[in-house]
Amino acid sequence: MVKDGSVVIGIDVADVRPCVAAALGADGVVDENDWGLFQLPGELRSLVDWVSGRCPLVVAIDAPQGFNKRLLEHWKGHSPTRARACDYELARRKLPLYQVPARDDYPDGLPRRLQWMKIGFDLFSALARRPDFERPVAWAPPGAFGAPAALLEVYPHASFATLLRERQVAHRQNPVALERKDTRAGIRQRVELLRADGLRWGDYYDHDSLDALAAALTARRYLDGRTHKLGRYREGLLWLPVTGEFFEREFPAEPLALLTD
Repeated sequence: MVKDGSVVIGIDVADVRPCVAAALGADGVVDENDWGLFQLPGELRSLVDWVSGRCPLVVAIDAPQGFNKRLLEHWKGHSPTRARACDYELARRKLPLYQVPARDDYPDGLPRRLQWMKIGFDLFSALARRPDFERPVAWAPPGAFGAPAALLEVYPHASFATLLRERQVAHRQNPVALERKDTRAGIRQRVELLRADGLRWGDYYDHDSLDALAAALTARRYLDGRTHKLGRYREGLLWLPVTGEFFEREFPAEPLALLTD
């Protein structure tokens, strides 16, 4: 559980725009000193120092952890796919996200439109090289035996979609789709979902900051044991801010053609 004085951090990764980091305390409040803006890749070291200096228990990052390893093997009885297992499982639930390329897809380096992924790769690696951070193994409970801070991969669109469904079920509301994050309706939805979970912050409502807050919320729920992981450890696990039972019940998998890109 999140104890008094403890901190979790959520980071929204960007390329042209600054990366946004939000430090969330046990009280759920993010004040003006708990925000960090960093222009990467140039300020990568500054961001890592900012994160490390707050001694967080969990760091959740809105970016893939590394290149697609293309583990072409059966997973839970499904046919082999060139996509990561977590990406495939989200797509089967109509929560598709970016497809992570393999290293040999771009031997000369990632194109400009994918540079934000490279920043995410570098951020995960930079934090993992420090002894106080590690990617959690699938079988270990959060914070087990004084483990280093957990590094989580998250996907805010799926986080908000599952949080919205959770709230609708709890209040017996008719299903309403999650609006796009670059619309006023979408921003309003996201703010309401974060507020409903106890988060409080100032008048900072752009969609990058809301994604960072969604990442921090997922990190906090991870400590409470209220998250669900998708994927395989060798590829990188992706974490959602709802339980596995809820996710499987409310987002049943549907048949899907093989993802070959």
